[in-house]
Amino acid sequence: MALARSSYVALKQDPEFELIHQPELSTLVFRFNDKNLSDEQLNLLNYQIKDELFKQGECAIARTKFRGINYLKFTLLNPNTQIEDIKSIAADIKACAYSIKARLKVEETSYE
Repeated sequence: MALARSSYVALKQDPEFELIHQPELSTLVFRFNDKNLSDEQLNLLNYQIKDELFKQGECAIARTKFRGINYLKFTLLNPNTQIEDIKSIAADIKACAYSIKARLKVEETSYE
C-alpha cells in the first residue's frame, strides 16, 4: 500500500497522467493524458498502450473502465517492486503513447 501511495504521488506530479483518486489499497488507476486529444482519442490511446506494452514484454499493466473512460491500472503485489520500477514503467507508458500517436498520426486538436 505504501508503494501505491508513493506511485500516486509520482504520477500526480506528471501532467501527462490523470489519476482517479488516491489509492486506499494496492491498486492505482490512472491514464495517459494529452489535453490536445479528445476523450474518444484518449480512450483509444490508453486501450492500445496496455496491449502494446504487453506485446513488447516490458510490463503487464491492467486496463479498466470508470464512467465510460478507459484507464490503466497497477495492482502492486510484488514486495520487490520499488518506486524506481514504477517511474520506469511510467516512462515506458509515455514513450508507448508517443509511438502510437506518431504511428496512427492522431491529429492533435486543441479543445480550449
